[in-house]
Amino acid sequence: PSGQPIKVYHRVFGSSTTAGITTYLHAACPSKWPESQVGSTIDWADGTFEAQGSGGMSAAISGEEYTIGYIDSGHGHDDGLFEIALQNDFGTYQTSIEASANGGVKAAADEALQLGVLPSDPTADFSAVSLHNMPGEFTWPIVAISYLYLRADQTENGEKGALLKAFVEYVLSDDGQELLTKYNFEGVPADVLAVSMDALSRLELPDGSTEWTFESADSTDPGTGQQDYVISGKRRSYDEYAITELESEKADVSDLEALEAEVESMASEMTTLKDGCSCDSDNNNSAKRLARIALILAIIGLIFGLAGIILGIMAYMRVNRMFSSSQQNGRSASEICLPQMKKENGNAAYTDLEQERNALQI
Repeated sequence: PSGQPIKVYHRVFGSSTTAGITTYLHAACPSKWPESQVGSTIDWADGTFEAQGSGGMSAAISGEEYTIGYIDSGHGHDDGLFEIALQNDFGTYQTSIEASANGGVKAAADEALQLGVLPSDPTADFSAVSLHNMPGEFTWPIVAISYLYLRADQTENGEKGALLKAFVEYVLSDDGQELLTKYNFEGVPADVLAVSMDALSRLELPDGSTEWTFESADSTDPGTGQQDYVISGKRRSYDEYAITELESEKADVSDLEALEAEVESMASEMTTLKDGCSCDSDNNNSAKRLARIALILAIIGLIFGLAGIILGIMAYMRVNRMFSSSQQNGRSASEICLPQMKKENGNAAYTDLEQERNALQI
């Protein structure tokens, strides 16, 4: 509405998003936003409000109407925030979603490489690289690029150097680049990838070191996929295995709870039928149903009984193995099974355990 105040939030301390938005504002409106107000940390006008980090900025914008701020597009879209369209160097107005759909984010890197803003030599100085306000009809005007800085000489790092190289190879591979979209990043264009691969080829590894290879989850390398120095998409980590086992156990518990509920329901129905049964010729069907329910309950009880016996046998075998192991190692069973308890005030539980230990030692 007319006359409604707008609350402006900004980041505090050093922030790359602050550098990005102030660089854009100076390029788009130099008369209104001077160069002295460009950087990761600036002096904000009185009447503006501070927000700590991306999370704090998102909470501030979403928590109050008529509030405006700035945040990276990934966080903003994940948190359901609305964005305004920005005008790029070409004069096109678009949102970051529209620019991404038009290839405008990758276009910024392509344009920077062609103009020499982004060096084609991976050993050159990248400190002054800025992908802001690059030309192009659909180029997004605020683009940041992430870097991996590697020490070229890995000869003193042993096998770690080869593993580091394998990690970077995966990040630059098709599979690695596809993962970026899950985290609201965009992969770099092919020409920029070529510069990265050139940098990777300059890594110096120790003599005789074995380089890692990859086996994707969608293909099989017969005879080599299970060998050492192979990172296979078909292998499962222990954490993944453990999570699967826990999910399976959770499903078993759910099934048992459902079975117990069914037993209770059947028992209740059996009681109802028994109370209402007059045992004359007109109630033969009810009597037969009662008999079936009783048979099912007996089978379920037998199953639970067998399960209890099996668990008891397993527990006995485990204790027996522990006892046998203790004898082989020259220790008494009490040294393994008896917990360390502080003997205070005539602790009855301690006394009982002490007697049992003495009996075992005899």
